[in-house]
Amino acid sequence: MKTRKATYCYFLFLLLLAGKLSFSQSLEVNTNKSQVLIGERVEYNLSIKLPALEGYDIDSDLPDTIPHFEILDNNGIDTIKNQNGTFSLQQKIVFTSFDSGAWYIPSFAVNISQGKRSVKLFTDSVLVNVGYSPADTTADIRDIKPVIEVKVKSYFWYYVCAIILTVVIIFYLLNVYFAKRKAKPLPVLYSALSPYDEAMKALRELNESPLQIETGIKEYHSQIGFIFKRYFSRITDVNLLNKTTGGLLLELKQKNVDAAVISALAASLRTGDVVKFAKHIPADSESEQCAATIKDAIEKINKEKPVRS
Repeated sequence: MKTRKATYCYFLFLLLLAGKLSFSQSLEVNTNKSQVLIGERVEYNLSIKLPALEGYDIDSDLPDTIPHFEILDNNGIDTIKNQNGTFSLQQKIVFTSFDSGAWYIPSFAVNISQGKRSVKLFTDSVLVNVGYSPADTTADIRDIKPVIEVKVKSYFWYYVCAIILTVVIIFYLLNVYFAKRKAKPLPVLYSALSPYDEAMKALRELNESPLQIETGIKEYHSQIGFIFKRYFSRITDVNLLNKTTGGLLLELKQKNVDAAVISALAASLRTGDVVKFAKHIPADSESEQCAATIKDAIEKINKEKPVRS
């Protein structure tokens, strides 16, 4: 009789101990939304209540992938002590979905073990409706407006007027330009002939001048000096027409003209000065020799081609 009673007490103890392990733990799940738009976040909260914090091992079988859902965040487990002395382990998992429809976050197992004893609890599956933003049915229905005729404005005559005005302006500017150019006097040293050809032509014409009368002789020697001054002014691009004989000879020296040429020119030009200012009347041969000296000097200088200043 005592043995049977002891056996009953033993089995009753085991039942109480098993009941303590089986019913002292609880598992709850919930979501912050049951209906979301495509791409919207869903917070899935897992809560496990334990009678004590130490001595328990928690292991969940949450799958890595869930059909129609994507896991955005899987936070760690937070521990909260309740007022009645129990503890709550909470874990937040954030899902989203890009498939419209009614989808379940499936149930999965959570293993709770204490020493050699363990309990496997299963979460509830949670239904989430994923849809699009609802259409605005409160807006007034508007009538279809008739087709508006587009008026095309022609700019043809604008273009024609602009072209005519442009042509008139160009014509006016060209007319003003050529009028000023025509009115502008030619430079003193301008000639269609080259400096050398112009000088040779002038000397040929000079030989036809009369030397029998006094005025003819003065003009002859004056033209000799002028022909050479004009020639040298053109090749050096310096106006020497108003230079005296001394100033002209100095200019020739500065331009590195041959000393023998300068000496011969000096004799001819100074003879011309004597004729003009001292009323000296040289022989015809002397006057013709002065012209020949000028011609010879021009030919020699033309070969050397002095540098312009």
